[in-house]
Amino acid sequence: MGKARRERVNLNQKRYGSTLMRLFRIFCRPMSLSAPSSPSAPLQKILFSQHFYNGLSVGGGVMGAVFLAYLASGGDLAITAGMASGAVCVSIADIPSPARHKRYELLAALVFSVLATLAVGFARHSLWTLGIAVLVLSFFTALANAYGKKAMPVSFAAILAMIMTLGGPEHSFAEVPRAVALFAGGGMLYFVYALAVARRLEFRTRQQAFAESCFELAQYLRVKASFYGQDATLDECYGMLMRQQAAVVDKQQNARDFVLGRIGTPREAQLAQMLLAQFDLFESVLSSHTDYQLLQEWYGGSDPMMLLRDLVGKAALDLDRVAYTALRDSEAPHPVNYKAEIFALRYEIERLERETAAEGMAAAITALKAFKEAFERISQCVVLVQSLHEIAQKPLCPEAVAAGIDLQPFLTPASYSPRVLLEHCRLDSPFFRYALRMTLAMGCGFLVAYLLPYSTHSYWILLTIAVVMRSNFSMTLQRRTDRILGNLTGCVLTALLLQFTRHPAALLLALFASLVVAQTFVVVRYRYTAIASCVMALLQIHFLNPGIPFAIGERLIDTLVGALFAYGFSFILPSWEYRDLPRRLRDLLAANRRYVEAVLCASSDFDYRLARKAMFDNIAAVTGAFGRMLQEPATRRRAVAVTQSFITANYLFAAHVAALHVLVKRLPEAEKREILGRSGDHREAIQGCLADAQDLVTRAVVQETGAAFVLGGETTVPETAPAVTADPRLLIAQRIRVIDADAEEIRRLAAKMAMAEA
Repeated sequence: MGKARRERVNLNQKRYGSTLMRLFRIFCRPMSLSAPSSPSAPLQKILFSQHFYNGLSVGGGVMGAVFLAYLASGGDLAITAGMASGAVCVSIADIPSPARHKRYELLAALVFSVLATLAVGFARHSLWTLGIAVLVLSFFTALANAYGKKAMPVSFAAILAMIMTLGGPEHSFAEVPRAVALFAGGGMLYFVYALAVARRLEFRTRQQAFAESCFELAQYLRVKASFYGQDATLDECYGMLMRQQAAVVDKQQNARDFVLGRIGTPREAQLAQMLLAQFDLFESVLSSHTDYQLLQEWYGGSDPMMLLRDLVGKAALDLDRVAYTALRDSEAPHPVNYKAEIFALRYEIERLERETAAEGMAAAITALKAFKEAFERISQCVVLVQSLHEIAQKPLCPEAVAAGIDLQPFLTPASYSPRVLLEHCRLDSPFFRYALRMTLAMGCGFLVAYLLPYSTHSYWILLTIAVVMRSNFSMTLQRRTDRILGNLTGCVLTALLLQFTRHPAALLLALFASLVVAQTFVVVRYRYTAIASCVMALLQIHFLNPGIPFAIGERLIDTLVGALFAYGFSFILPSWEYRDLPRRLRDLLAANRRYVEAVLCASSDFDYRLARKAMFDNIAAVTGAFGRMLQEPATRRRAVAVTQSFITANYLFAAHVAALHVLVKRLPEAEKREILGRSGDHREAIQGCLADAQDLVTRAVVQETGAAFVLGGETTVPETAPAVTADPRLLIAQRIRVIDADAEEIRRLAAKMAMAEA
């Protein structure tokens, strides 16, 4: 029936003016939809981003510290190198971060890197004491990752200080304090500089964090638009959508930490209000979910679907413009015009209504209602995007944004209590197992470094191990590839550079550029950081020892040896994702229970926003863990297909709850409580299904042995599109029934998952 229906739709398009529709689409495209493909767009994102600003800041700070040390010491290279090492190590922790966190992170990097330098400096006089120092420092810097991703640069600053001290000249006991003092002086110099720059650019970094979250949300809209495309494959679209949602959640949390941490000026209040409006837009986009399978079956490839896709694409473009306005701190450009698509879609809906009424088919009526609902939801998203432009034109009073509201629960907690480390000192902790793996790998790398026929740069083996080995296998695999290819490329570039010029000014410029690139891409695209770091290291060696031979060849050998150790030791005491996945799924179910309870009980706006944030965070965490599991060896994957269906079902559940909230919040308070008060039975049924699913997922604890269980066929969840009606009571009742059905589906999939792992 679907194929026959599509043929009739195509025929009617020819009869009723598909030429007119094409004219509408041609009219609206040149101004807007061609813009995202502009070659300068990605370049602008990089050049105006906080990462590039941070790269420039770090490059300028390190080079400034080097020149000051060189001038103050009268050209003494030993003093200059010692202070430069301190500045480089502290700069590792200088990543984009709110000012209230940055000073503690930089101070911790300074203190721990100085302690690492001191310990290795005194331990170098004996191979045994030096080996013990390497093992102890490797263990505790790896275990420090338990504090979260903010602690990773701090721990790496300490490990880099250890490795740089190993590679530096050996000092007597009497000379060690002086060398450590020089290191600390360079680190302190950079510490003061970095805090001054962070204070000067504080509001700019807030704007950049907000803009980056806008860019990710715009990309989320483009993925949404792909559901209406002619060649849409729903399984692939859902996969892309949930991965992109995880990226949006991560950037939005980063924006929260920057923008909502302190609201003290009208401009800060304006930016905070825009961010809050962006969260509401995200929820509205999530609530726009509909029965895409039904729409594709009846209208796939038709003008109405293409117009709907173009409307969503324009909304994404408009959101990009909001982001670019914030990045450049400039006036907003002329607004995107949605009139052509909206007019054309209304024309098409009227035409389809006449056609459907003439045919009288129940399936056609259901499909049309789903299409009309999708149009209404997307139109609401367009209104919210346009509201961001309006907010950007109106300075706000700080008290008007968060009057009497505690914003701390929405920010990333920053606890550095020693209790965190003690809690992870157990063999089943992923961070403790990672610390043991890292310690063993670094110990073996240390021994091999002293057995090689050369030793001038053998500490590169330890550096490669520290860079490549991560707490999860998928990241280790990616880092291994990036490190090898990056160092190979960096060696070639350095060889070409030294072949064509050895002029100090040109080499210093290349050194500065490599510093900027390395810091800019460290959390964006590590391969570029690996290339730049290799160029930087080889140029430093050239400056200190211009006549040293075979540095490039040694670099490649040490990289391959270190990468091999990091990869091989990843299989010792591993932390496979399938072990942690049941816990993450239980957390997701608990978050969904709180989320639906906040909507059905008409909780306060503060409680609702907290529940919504928890739901988004947990979906992102589960999606990330599942994606990492798929990159692990095939024998370490469990119940792949049913887990994918389970995650999709929870996403659909959250989308329908978000749609319910959008409907409910339009009602007057008295009518809202009356309608929701009648949903007690449904609320209990929904909570019962989710509670049962939690119990079933708890049983899905897999053992170390056993082949991977993979289901075939079922990778999507059946969808139910509620009928569109003017009565809000019926709309809400229909949506609650859909949520009830979603909860039943989640329980069914949880039972299948428990059976799969039994």
